Amino acid sequence: YSGDTPQTALDKAQQMIGKFGDEIDAMFAVCEPNTTGTLRALEEAGLAGKIVFIGFDPSERIVQALAENKVQGVVVQDPVRMGYLATKTMIDHLNGQEVPAEIDTGETIATPENMNDPAIKPLLTPAQFQD
Repeated sequence: YSGDTPQTALDKAQQMIGKFGDEIDAMFAVCEPNTTGTLRALEEAGLAGKIVFIGFDPSERIVQALAENKVQGVVVQDPVRMGYLATKTMIDHLNGQEVPAEIDTGETIATPENMNDPAIKPLLTPAQFQD
């Protein structure tokens, strides 16, 4: 499911948990606000860490929950690489070069086990989190 705000995601996750309860083995949230709202719903239901939960895009709260094993995975992206590839591809296109229809920008999954790896940690805790 998707929602525009953590509150919308919280409401939807609470509805899912209320409706399906013990039948839920795993949940996935498609963006940071949804990950935040779903995490809160799982925590309030006492299910954080008991249900496999994968989110998308980190925040300080989500990284903390990953360290606490309340979130088992977070899809992370590399915005610098994405910007570089977008610019390079556009320049190639404008110069008449053939460009691929799809370009892998290097998304990966951060887990409690790999979250401190040198290749993963900067994607979980980018500079804007370092204030």
